[in-house]
Amino acid sequence: MFWFNFLICYSTLVQSTPRFCAHDEWSQESPPQRILDTYRETGWDSLRIKVDWSNMSKSTKAKYSKYLESAVDFYANSLEVHRYKYPFEWSSDSKSLTCNLNAGDFYGKSISADYFVIMTETFDSSLNYVASAKSCAIDSNHQPIVGVLKINTAYTDEYDSRLLIGVMTHELTHALGFSLSSFVYYKNDYGEYYENLFKNVTLRDLSTIYLTTPNVKSRAQKLFGCNSLPGAELETQGDLGTAYSHWNSRIAFNDLMNPQAVFTDFVYSELTFAVLEDSGWYKPDYSYAQQINFGYKEGCEFHDKKCLVNEKPISRMFCDDFKAESLCTHDYLSKGKCNLYQYSFDLPDYFKYFSDPTLGGDPYTDFCPVVSGNFNCRIPGCANADFMEEICEDCRCVEGTYSLSKTYEEIHASCHRITCGVNFVIIHIGIHNITCTETGTMMNVPGFNGKLRCPDIEAICRTSPCLNNCYGNECNDGVCDDDSLNRFDDCNTCNNIPNDCGYTDFSNYFVIFSGSLLFSLV
Repeated sequence: MFWFNFLICYSTLVQSTPRFCAHDEWSQESPPQRILDTYRETGWDSLRIKVDWSNMSKSTKAKYSKYLESAVDFYANSLEVHRYKYPFEWSSDSKSLTCNLNAGDFYGKSISADYFVIMTETFDSSLNYVASAKSCAIDSNHQPIVGVLKINTAYTDEYDSRLLIGVMTHELTHALGFSLSSFVYYKNDYGEYYENLFKNVTLRDLSTIYLTTPNVKSRAQKLFGCNSLPGAELETQGDLGTAYSHWNSRIAFNDLMNPQAVFTDFVYSELTFAVLEDSGWYKPDYSYAQQINFGYKEGCEFHDKKCLVNEKPISRMFCDDFKAESLCTHDYLSKGKCNLYQYSFDLPDYFKYFSDPTLGGDPYTDFCPVVSGNFNCRIPGCANADFMEEICEDCRCVEGTYSLSKTYEEIHASCHRITCGVNFVIIHIGIHNITCTETGTMMNVPGFNGKLRCPDIEAICRTSPCLNNCYGNECNDGVCDDDSLNRFDDCNTCNNIPNDCGYTDFSNYFVIFSGSLLFSLV
């Protein structure tokens, strides 16, 4: 009864937002079939995944195959399983194992694999999700064997490489077992079901649900710098397509397994690997995981307190400068805006942060305002000559009032190459090198009006997520072992030159709220 009442209460707040995925509600339409006669090896070996494209058009496959392959390669490289001893014999009679979808690429074949993915598509803007995935068949240990991944091309056709790789990997993660419907079958190191998977805590005047499996708990405590955390918060907003099968965006805003497609660099975090490890089905290689940056080492107050107290942020993860021309995202990788919306209703008391009860941020961040990125400093685009901007792999976002033509009254964000040292960072603006040694210091820039505001030195110099998750290959210290697919030497997205970089330029987009979130051209 608790779960039902909780969902009814919160689903009224998040109505028609285009969601990242509709995983759980689709799963309930047809529960997975169980295969009893499965035989696995006792040792661990790399996960083998095979994909069926027979339900998709040739043009859709041509457009999206490399992004799904990136997700498949990522988990083939990073996860080990107890492999199946024998090949799987496929026939047209196997439709009960594929959620009644065809698997024409598999029929008549004997295939050695540990997981099978059936791809399908729809084009329907009336549907309120970007993509969805579910398990179609499980073994006698409830481990998923066959899954289906559906993309809604009404939304994904406009997505860039980062988002498409993120969407595919996100949905595949659900199909592999990151799901409320799978959590209950997780087993500990002794082969026993967990007695206490979840913990319900009243936090920030709100009933909060934690996933408390051992690896999730220990890594959450380490990453957030809070030893009292019972685990990691699950999303409670939204309906069954969102709630309880994602991390809470309030504490994991740009994690791969947050419930929405944010226009920033996803973090393929060790928290998500920890979930898969705690299932008992997988053994992850944590060298493929990336360090979280939202909430990293922010301590217990980041979790315990409301995001704004007396209308001021408790952490730089949140924002209150709504007049700024632009601001930097929390990871200093993108320029963006502090997202504040005027709702048509009063927010609940536990989500009120302003004297005006109708003001708040995005619903999935518990209505906390955060900077949403719209221009990535590492991806080719139009540099602002008035700020002497530079776009490059080593470029990061900084803020100030400086420009060649005037002094800005409000803060603006700008992209510049940086060099990090011990307790300092050098911001390269044209021929000038501005050395920052203290966060928040306002610095003069020779030849410019206005000043540069020094960034959080530790944060801007952290290792950043690799672009496009290295298309499934390993990322070491923010650099792809194989960076061949992340080359932009021959492309330009500026001044109406066609975007041949595989990226969508969202710099001309803004987010509005009028009962729902919509992407609209200015």
